[in-house]
Amino acid sequence: MNVEELIERLKSEDPKMRVVIQGYEQGYDEVKIVKYAKIVPNPKGDRPWWDGEFNESRSEESELVLFFPRGG
Repeated sequence: MNVEELIERLKSEDPKMRVVIQGYEQGYDEVKIVKYAKIVPNPKGDRPWWDGEFNESRSEESELVLFFPRGG
């Protein structure tokens, strides 16, 4: 999903609706912080099922993304 797609999705919702992310192990946490990260794809054949699709990177070829960290 990109920012444009996210904005379009959010436009159809109640502006007072709470935004949450999954908790570390169970439950949900409210989104409190939005940050930037630089990422590269995580090689699909080399990762366990619980690993994310992307890894953090400092490479010049990294993609700049928005992310919503747990906690705050």
